[in-house]
Amino acid sequence: MQVSDGGSNEIGSRNTWLFLLALLPFVYYLDSDCFEHGVHLMVLAGLLLVDKHLAGHRSWKYYSSLAIFANVARDVAADLFERWEAVHGSTSAMEFVRKLFPKACSARWGAVNILELRLRAAGLPRLHSVLLFVLCQKLIQQSNNQTKKAAATASMNPNTLAVEQTKEYTQLYGKWRVHALETSRDPLLAALVDVMVKARGPLMHLSNFIKTRIPEVERRSFGNHLAQIVNFKAEEIDLELDDLFGNLVI
Repeated sequence: MQVSDGGSNEIGSRNTWLFLLALLPFVYYLDSDCFEHGVHLMVLAGLLLVDKHLAGHRSWKYYSSLAIFANVARDVAADLFERWEAVHGSTSAMEFVRKLFPKACSARWGAVNILELRLRAAGLPRLHSVLLFVLCQKLIQQSNNQTKKAAATASMNPNTLAVEQTKEYTQLYGKWRVHALETSRDPLLAALVDVMVKARGPLMHLSNFIKTRIPEVERRSFGNHLAQIVNFKAEEIDLELDDLFGNLVI
């Protein structure tokens, strides 16, 4: 059994093994696309579908908004933790914002589920409130620093290219922060996070099962991942899908 993705190199490898093993007696060669790659592609399809429905109703897109928020929150992680602790207490801060928010990873689309779970647990309204305070403080501090720096370097001959590069970076950085604040205060984003986590449950069940190491005792009794999927795991996930489609209330 060979499992791989659907790239040209992988397909060529499958054909080579098929040719080499074709004439061997009692050898059965089965090839399959990688289940995990399939999961990522299905997650991507869901993300594209959400953006399609958002078009005309919001100027922002779902996945990119989550990615921007995660990057902004990571950049001010220490201040975010300090403010959260002051507002919600040490226990809450340790539970929700002690660790860096995970980065959104293109191609590994299923990883967005981890970020969504973190945002859902902390609560986007609470995150928005704390992030707003932190970024306002940063803006005040940055303004004061720029005023002092301008006064200290007024007589110097600056490098024009370096100044323009710094200006461009600052503008982009500011756009990210504004975008993170605007989207995190939108109740539709929080609602979409809830919907996506709920709708993707059976798919994440499959993804988590594929990545789980099967103990030797269990493998001898029930077989490897593929055997268990064929014999009973696929049916379990199918029942979860039936339950999801039969009860769409979150």
